[in-house]
Amino acid sequence: MDLSCREDLVVDKAASVLAVADDSSTSADELQCLRARERTTAPSAMYLLLVQAQGVVEASRDHICCWIAEVALEFHFSRITTAVAINYLDRYLSQHASTPHRLQLVGLVAILIASKFHEKDGISMDEAKEIAANVFTVEDITRMEANMLSALQWKLHAVVPAMYIDTFLQDLQQTRLVSPICADITAVHHTAYSQLGFLPSIAAIAITHLAYDVHGLSKAPLDAYLKRMDMDAESDDVAECQRQLRMLLPAHLWKTKKRDRSPSPSGVDEVLHSPEPDDDDESVVPEAKRAKTS
Repeated sequence: MDLSCREDLVVDKAASVLAVADDSSTSADELQCLRARERTTAPSAMYLLLVQAQGVVEASRDHICCWIAEVALEFHFSRITTAVAINYLDRYLSQHASTPHRLQLVGLVAILIASKFHEKDGISMDEAKEIAANVFTVEDITRMEANMLSALQWKLHAVVPAMYIDTFLQDLQQTRLVSPICADITAVHHTAYSQLGFLPSIAAIAITHLAYDVHGLSKAPLDAYLKRMDMDAESDDVAECQRQLRMLLPAHLWKTKKRDRSPSPSGVDEVLHSPEPDDDDESVVPEAKRAKTS
């Protein structure tokens, strides 16, 4: 009997178990840290009613959120940078009234600060002026930047749903399949004013649940994982957040969902199913990138 081989197997297996346990512990710590901070960087869910009285309405916010997302896309910024910029926007507007015209300046400075904080190559002052078609001067932008940082109390480590979702999917080894749909749903979440009533952790669970539904995946592993992470996937808040998002999502997102249909006249059940992408498939077309504004 080759004892050395068996010893190697035991050592390898033990190391593997320890690595998994360590990863699980690290994820639990990360999620706990996010949950401890998320309320401190959450905007008011009623600021349009309580603070904004100079013409900024829900449609105004929707428009500027989409504009921020377009700027972030042009500069190849991460989705976390986009989400953080919208968080800065909402937190500023939770304290200061704005006019529809000035709202673009608020949005511009929000993505400016977020890019400085989260990107290696943030937006420069000249680029900021060009983005806004030179409507605002350097002095306008600089003054608003100081005002926004004061309103944020320099709490720039904003917690957003994507931070939770990335950890969920990485631990569940579903990043490649589920992450794109999560990104689409998260974009809808950020532009919907009604979603401000849900904490990022709640939104993250709801978004991930919906993404699993889109792909027809069993949510049992996800719910078991969330339970281990001490996160309640069955709370009323999660259910309500998920219900609202379902109403907001475009119909095309559900085309990949596997679902049973009524039996055909011939008695053969038809099933729609979109195959999962192969990790080794090199035919996947990369996302198109736009050149950064010079």
